[in-house]
Amino acid sequence: MSRLIDLHVYTNNTKGAKDKISLMCETAVTKGLRAVAFTDSVELDRFEETESRRRLRHAYFDMAKARALFFDSLSVFYGVELRQAYLQKELARRIVDAHAYDIVLTRVSRLPDGTDVRFYPEQTQADFNAMADAYTDALLETVADTPFDVLCGLLAPLRHTPLDYTHFGLRMLPVLHAVAAKEKAIELNAKDILGSDRLRDLGFGLLRDFRAAGGRYVTIGTGSRFHDEIGNGIEQVIPAVRRAGFDGLTFFDGRTPYQLDF
Repeated sequence: MSRLIDLHVYTNNTKGAKDKISLMCETAVTKGLRAVAFTDSVELDRFEETESRRRLRHAYFDMAKARALFFDSLSVFYGVELRQAYLQKELARRIVDAHAYDIVLTRVSRLPDGTDVRFYPEQTQADFNAMADAYTDALLETVADTPFDVLCGLLAPLRHTPLDYTHFGLRMLPVLHAVAAKEKAIELNAKDILGSDRLRDLGFGLLRDFRAAGGRYVTIGTGSRFHDEIGNGIEQVIPAVRRAGFDGLTFFDGRTPYQLDF
């Protein structure tokens, strides 16, 4: 039976994603995936101005249709990705309670002052380190007091910087310990692992640190916005999870973690 599960996939209910859920599912079946979680994103700090309420309704309706249509060929999990939940904690809880989600992802892409979390090539090392401090502080607040199952997108802001990651890696250690203590999961994103060698090594290092901190749950996703990206790189990432000391991959059904053994 296929071990390929992609638990981080967007549809055209997310800004910047163009493909409908039916095409995403058809492609997943063609590629031999066993399961997909559709996790259209919602920016809680800009909830009303981005028409997020309507998008959430449409996304859930689309997932229900896809689950029924592909029942015999693909497991479809109801998911959502909450961005900046730490800035709108009560709203985050209302969103999660509004639908019967299987998996709730969360990530931080903006700081409280509205600054995007991005590390750029032209930054100085000092500026990079300062943003790493602010970013990991926001992650810690997210883990401490918001509803989620999986902390995702951890390395996405680093994809375009040549600067040294040492300070960032150290600052991530308390975050990983906090996630482990709450018995939540972290995501290993295939896009990051298949990017630069430096980013791959950082990702694998954080995975080992998470296991050493007592972390039990790891999910794999691609963050795909287009149908031809779905599932890409997952097969190559699985061995790293095994080498880090995990017994299998995690998936969520009804927000309960289950393990798919290697």
